[in-house]
Amino acid sequence: MRQQPELLVYHPRQAQEFAAAVRDRGYDGRIYVCSTPAEAREVIDRAEVILGVRFPPDLLPQAVRLRWFQSLWAGVESLVGGPWPTGVTLTRAGGAFGDRISEYVFGHLLWYGVGLPRAREAQRERRWQHYWTGTLRGRTLGVAGVGAIGEEVGRRAKAFKLHVWGLGRRARDLDGDAARAPAGGAAEVWERCFTPAQMPAFLGGLDYLVITLPLTPETNGMFGRQELAMLKPTAWLVNVGRGKVIDQAALEDALAEGRLGGAVLDVFAEEPLPPSSRLWTLPNAIVTPHLAGPSMPDEVVEFFFENLQRYLAGEPLDGVVEFDRGY
Repeated sequence: MRQQPELLVYHPRQAQEFAAAVRDRGYDGRIYVCSTPAEAREVIDRAEVILGVRFPPDLLPQAVRLRWFQSLWAGVESLVGGPWPTGVTLTRAGGAFGDRISEYVFGHLLWYGVGLPRAREAQRERRWQHYWTGTLRGRTLGVAGVGAIGEEVGRRAKAFKLHVWGLGRRARDLDGDAARAPAGGAAEVWERCFTPAQMPAFLGGLDYLVITLPLTPETNGMFGRQELAMLKPTAWLVNVGRGKVIDQAALEDALAEGRLGGAVLDVFAEEPLPPSSRLWTLPNAIVTPHLAGPSMPDEVVEFFFENLQRYLAGEPLDGVVEFDRGY
């Protein structure tokens, strides 16, 4: 295994923190720590590897030694457009966020699915009143996006004895109905896997829809009025992917008119969510400020180091982005 390459760590606010996490893991190569385009411009021609986010794309043509760019985020829509030098591999850190995002999803699903808000309301009123609680067991949860994050959501769902369906990009079963697990995924996670062409069958059978999709030309607006109408009026939607995957106006209407049970939303078409949005005040909408999958230095650097060992050994990297597909 060869020596560790010269590394550029780029983050507008936390470059020092990520660089410190890299050093703490025992990295003994040269590290350039940059927080501004001017700082990066001075050293961009020396770096073989970049660990960063919100990197200025106009500097990429000057990255003459660059071979690998590891994004600190799972989303890479701001990076795929390049311009990338020939031979550069871009990887996304989706595998670093599965645990946190899954806990976010099931924290909400358990709270509302079991019916605990009623107990909290009764406590505020000092009212002792028994009621039948709900359960997740036996219900059907669909995950739109069967990558690393979606797969981890599916694993947690199985632990709660839910039926777990997946929505993937390609057909993977000969009969075109129920499908096998996605290539590279865990076969025990998905009971059924659908493609976008099978959207009515997928959405119509769900009690919970969890969206973990990246934003690409194909996923932009994927869940519009027609698709939302396919869901049961009691179904809950959770979006931890990208806000523009859903037609937000159509979602607001569905929630306001009682055509959906509720929605847990961590991402939005416009962020921060404008104060004028109806989502702030709809009783069946839960709004959080894009916090489900924070980019924590220790956790992302752990993912980076696992990939670094593959890189140094000449093995395939985890999370490789296909530029023509956008993720």
